[in-house]
Amino acid sequence: MKRTIRPFLIMVVILLASPILAVEPIKPKYQIEVKIYKAHIPISQSDLKNTATKIPQMDYLAGGDWVLNFDNLRVEIKGDKILWNGKPNPPEALSGSVFSIPPVIALPAQDITIEAISSPVQYFIKRADGVYLLQEAPQEKRPGVKLFVKLELSDELKKIRLHLKLRYCRLIARTPLEGVSLDVGLPKFQMYESEDAAYKVPIGQWVVFQPAIHGLVFALMVKRTG
Repeated sequence: MKRTIRPFLIMVVILLASPILAVEPIKPKYQIEVKIYKAHIPISQSDLKNTATKIPQMDYLAGGDWVLNFDNLRVEIKGDKILWNGKPNPPEALSGSVFSIPPVIALPAQDITIEAISSPVQYFIKRADGVYLLQEAPQEKRPGVKLFVKLELSDELKKIRLHLKLRYCRLIARTPLEGVSLDVGLPKFQMYESEDAAYKVPIGQWVVFQPAIHGLVFALMVKRTG
């Protein structure tokens, strides 16, 4: 008499012999928006001497509605809205520049660089035979602002931990070229870099950071996208 093995028992044996696959939880995604205001600050003699400066961690302004008055610019923060002199868009005529950086998508623990920088600075050098050569300053010396960001999940649902460091570079002088009237000589830069610090910021609201650099302030908002 033949015995038959039921299909159900065969399936049980196959499942028991198969490796157990762990399902990795889906990591939430966040969107980071940044707006930077940079005033036109005259270059002083002390700037020409102090070309590399370490600055402390940035002051952090958050919580509720508030107003920042800066030269002829009035910035109002109201939750997820930011007003420039009472309007949703920055005014065209300012004593400085406002950079609205396209939103960046980030995952927790992912290192992100957000930047508002100019084109590479070019300059001429004169060889011993009198020929002028066109050169380009290195990537790390492109004038502008770089933010190094990393998000970390918080124990509070409506907040997230933000690791933030700022690097700011500006062109302050050029070495004159003999026999050349144009200001195209070797550039001299002023570099600032803040301490790496962590801040617990609300999700979906603008917060503002003020580095220890006169004429520079930026607003940042982290929103959950998935």
